[in-house]
Amino acid sequence: MKFLIRLLCASLALGLPATSFAYDATLAEHLHKDITSQRDQKFFVEKSITTSAEDVLKSLSKNENITLLDIRTQAEQNVVGLTHPNSLSIPMEKLLLKENLDRLPEQSKIVVVCHLGSRAAYVSSLLQAIGFNNVTYLNGGLIQLVTQLTPKTVPLQ
Repeated sequence: MKFLIRLLCASLALGLPATSFAYDATLAEHLHKDITSQRDQKFFVEKSITTSAEDVLKSLSKNENITLLDIRTQAEQNVVGLTHPNSLSIPMEKLLLKENLDRLPEQSKIVVVCHLGSRAAYVSSLLQAIGFNNVTYLNGGLIQLVTQLTPKTVPLQ
């Protein structure tokens, strides 16, 4: 115990952090300013950054130039994957790598998709911040898409 106290005092005297945890404070501050600057509910509504499951299905049925970007984890995609020819699967944690950003289409509308829509909202905001102006996200995620596709039944009277 005395050793740990001496080690802590020595590290403080030398200006070393007391723990081994470190992060890039400058980058964190920059991202914080960017994320909190304009990205509130009003931003998403005014910028028409959201799209409904109904609108996505209409666009797909009309063969419009649209790409579904599935950002869920590989495990999630293994359970239920998007099989549409215009779908692209890139997990969120790998999306901002240059080789994956280069895979994103510049000419078609990109609809970011996740399970419920919260990760997709975040990712679409980041993509717009770095210059992709053709990005929206599926409000309600795949759950809403499945709900929209499920046949509606009326109870027998």
